[in-house]
Formats: sequence, C-alpha cells, structure tokens
Amino acid sequence: MYIIAGHATLVDDVIYESPVNTLVETVSCTNEKFFFIRHFMNGERNSVAFLFNGTKIISTEEFPTISSIAFVRYFKEILYTLKFLKKWRYQDSICFIGADPLNGLCGLIAKYSRLVKKNVFYSVDYSESRFTN
Repeated sequence: MYIIAGHATLVDDVIYESPVNTLVETVSCTNEKFFFIRHFMNGERNSVAFLFNGTKIISTEEFPTISSIAFVRYFKEILYTLKFLKKWRYQDSICFIGADPLNGLCGLIAKYSRLVKKNVFYSVDYSESRFTN
C-alpha cells in the first residue's frame, strides 16, 4: 500500500498541490487502494487524509492541524501523520512517499519506528548549489 504525504497551497480558495498531484495521478493508475495526506503550507485549513480506491476517493479523515505558529503546525502535522500511519501498520507493507522535507522527515521517523516498510523522499526543488549553506 502507498501512502503519499504532501503540502498544498490555498490561493483565492483554490487548492494547488503541485507536484504531489502528479504522484497521486501516477499511483492511481495502479487501481489499488492508497492514501493521500494533504497538509496546507500556511495552515489555512486542517490536514486531510484521503483513501483512494484506484481513482475514486472512498473516505476521508480530517486532522486538527490549524495553527498560525508554524513550528506548532509542523509538529502537529508530523504527530497526526505518525498517528495515522500507526493505524495502518499491520495492513500490507506500506511504502510512504513524503513530498518535501517535512514529510520526508516524517517518513524517516516512521521508518525507524517500523510504521512503514519503505520511505521515499520526493523533492523537485533539490539542487546541490541551493543548499550549500
């Protein structure tokens, strides 16, 4: 089972999830159940986990993560994601795909806690010269 976690941005009440939407589309082509966990960059809305059965959403679960203080919101996102993963750890072997550093860190914690079998850190921004400091 795949679990994808990523961040979205809200602009004029429209949700933008790029590049995570590409991952969701790709995994949905397998026609298997998978989860997509959407966090919001600026905490405009609560985080939500969507259970997909192929290309259709069959259930959702909302996490109370709204906070105007970024550090508190990040901590809550990691905490609720790990709590969510704990519920599913006895299902099939889980491959966690964390898009961006915060979700990558969450996947790393989940891997060492044996909540997931594989952890994939996905980032489209990486370049060696960007992170030289």
